[in-house]
Amino acid sequence: MRYLSLMYLFFSGLLLSSCGQEPMIAGNNQAYQKMTFSWEGPALAEDKATFLNYKMEMRFTDPDGNSINVPGYFAADGNAGETSAESGNIWRAHLLPLKAGKWEYEVSFLEGGNIALASGNSEGTSLAFDGQKEISQ
Repeated sequence: MRYLSLMYLFFSGLLLSSCGQEPMIAGNNQAYQKMTFSWEGPALAEDKATFLNYKMEMRFTDPDGNSINVPGYFAADGNAGETSAESGNIWRAHLLPLKAGKWEYEVSFLEGGNIALASGNSEGTSLAFDGQKEISQ
């Protein structure tokens, strides 16, 4: 019985960790106020392979149904401007909402050989928070 309880806890943890994670969101949905979306992803270093083989994009939809695609980027430790970090696991994108209200978003986060240069996203392997959809409040 104890073995079954441990297995249940282990697989429950795996299921929860595979469901994605919520981003850290700085800012709010006021018009012309920058919002920053940050996630923890794979730990990498600032090198050619990181910038060529990983691709993050966000599709934002405004309250009227208009969409915009925004590229994401590798932000090292999330504070590299202060720490001079050259490695980390923070991935980030920014939005400057032109309208107040609820904005929907969907994240694409993929890995693949030279995927950053490819048009479209069908060639990559899904990572971490890929496919996450939310309505930002």
